[in-house]
Amino acid sequence: MSIRTFPQWREGEGQTEPNPPHDGKNAPDDLSDLLEETRILLPGTQVFAGFLITLPFQSRFDKLSTMQRNLYLLIVVTVLIALICFIAPAAYHRIARPVHRKQAYKVLATWFVIIGLVPFSLSTILTTYFIIDVIVGPGFGVIAALLVGIPIAILWWLFPLLRIHDHVPTPEMDE
Repeated sequence: MSIRTFPQWREGEGQTEPNPPHDGKNAPDDLSDLLEETRILLPGTQVFAGFLITLPFQSRFDKLSTMQRNLYLLIVVTVLIALICFIAPAAYHRIARPVHRKQAYKVLATWFVIIGLVPFSLSTILTTYFIIDVIVGPGFGVIAALLVGIPIAILWWLFPLLRIHDHVPTPEMDE
C-alpha cells in the first residue's frame, strides 16, 4: 500500500470529475493546505508540551511511582518528537530557501507531518492513561486509554488510509 501525498480521485469509484494531475508548478493549494494543517497541529502540540514541562515542578510529582515517572518521560519525548516533526517543514523551507522543486518539498513536508502524527497519537493515548492512572488507578487508565486510542486509530489513521471520503455521497454525485 502506498500513501499518496496529494490524493486525486480514483476513476471508477463514483466520482464524476477527477482532479487534474499536478505538475508541481500549478498546485498552489497543496502547500496552502499543508501549512493550514500544520497551523492546526502546532498550537495543540505546543500547549501539550508546555503542560508536560510544568509537571515535574508540581508538589505531587514526587509521589509518582518509578513506572509513572518513566511513563511521563516517554510522553515528554514523544510530544517533543511530534513537535519537532510538525515544525520541520517550516524550518526546512526557511533554511533551504529558495526551494526550486516545490512538489518534492511538498512531499517531504507531508512526510514530516505524517511521521509526527505517530508520536503525537502515542503521546495522546499515553497521557490519557497517565492522568487517569494517577487520579483513579491503572485499571481505569487502561480503559480511558482505549477510549481515546480507538477513535485516534480509526479517525486519524484507518479512515484516511482507507480513503473513506471517496465513498461518502456528495451533492455533485446526485446530479
